Amino acid sequence: MNPIEQPLADIFAKLPVFPENVKDIFRKLLPWLMIIVGVIALLGWLVVLGLSTVALGLSSFAGTMPSYMGNIGTYVIMPVTAALSLFGGILMLQGKKLGWDFALYYQVLTCVLALLSFNIFGAVWDILWIWVLFQIREYFTRGSDTVM
Repeated sequence: MNPIEQPLADIFAKLPVFPENVKDIFRKLLPWLMIIVGVIALLGWLVVLGLSTVALGLSSFAGTMPSYMGNIGTYVIMPVTAALSLFGGILMLQGKKLGWDFALYYQVLTCVLALLSFNIFGAVWDILWIWVLFQIREYFTRGSDTVM
């Protein structure tokens, strides 16, 4: 187990368990949702980069200096979360535990970002999805996991 998984496993082990048919639905559906979210986030990041490039050129007319530090989430963290979601979904479709790990990292990272931005609903939503991930963890094996 990785260092993030162990403490969370202890917490989520105390919560109710889904019936097997619900677990199976999430096992089949969650990888596809993660792939879709990853692709949309990656495309959204490319759009934001394009729009910010235009805004950078126009900002000189307004006499303002663009603040890239304020947009660190957009420029750095957004593609990381998109990649985690995309690769996690693809590897989960193959039944690999590494895909489940990427999905967990994605959910934990977005939960931390939601808490830092005081988005309580987003943090609760992410915690619910982490619970779902721990419900379906048993379906993914570590057998032939390799880092890409």
